[in-house]
Amino acid sequence: MSLFANPSQNLKNAINWFNGLRKEEQVSILTNLEENPEDLTNEQNEQLTIIALEIASAMPYGQNPIVTKFIELGLPQVHASLIVNAITTKSVLPKLDAKKLLSLNDQNYEKAIESVIVKLFIENNPIDKILEYSGLDNQILAASLRFIRDNILFLYLRGEMAIDNLRKVLRDQLNFPDNRIQILVNILEQNKETIWRNFVFRNTQETYFKMQVLERNQIELINQIQQLIQLLKGEKEGASSQAQRPAHIA
Repeated sequence: MSLFANPSQNLKNAINWFNGLRKEEQVSILTNLEENPEDLTNEQNEQLTIIALEIASAMPYGQNPIVTKFIELGLPQVHASLIVNAITTKSVLPKLDAKKLLSLNDQNYEKAIESVIVKLFIENNPIDKILEYSGLDNQILAASLRFIRDNILFLYLRGEMAIDNLRKVLRDQLNFPDNRIQILVNILEQNKETIWRNFVFRNTQETYFKMQVLERNQIELINQIQQLIQLLKGEKEGASSQAQRPAHIA
């Protein structure tokens, strides 16, 4: 599949939005994206998140093909290079998601965290039910999911990020106020063991299902090989019997 074979309308709109800004504003956005993502406005954060998600999903292709594709979609080369470099090398996406979470009031922030940790990872509710429970829009829930799943949850469960380190990262690198840090830490700590059990169970179950598929594929492969062997044997025996017939004398 080619890179961005069918770019979304949201991506096209985000690029058109950026191209329509004054040069000074473009420079300010690019500077903040590199150095101070928390200083971006909500609109800037929203549009750059759309671009960042496309870039993150295409990272296996490498930077150069992504830059080329964004140029084809209308971004000037210098802007495409700066945006792609910032997002692929400076962990910008977690900062954009963090800013989106911090833009919520305390009640909705807690709902966003609880919806991911409790309603999704523990209760395994479908997304539409979680959206109904939380009252949040899909983009907020998606930002909360990416932020918790990709940057906190698995590191925390595996013991690679202690609570003190998590507090430090949230405070010093992502500018979380103490009350927001405490909300996140409390929900994590209260549900750690349950999340871990569910995580292990689901991974074990998934591994079991994959092994069943492999086993079925292996049996099917063996059957196909046996059929091929029988076919080859039949051809060999047919050729041998023809070779043994006496030549016809006219």
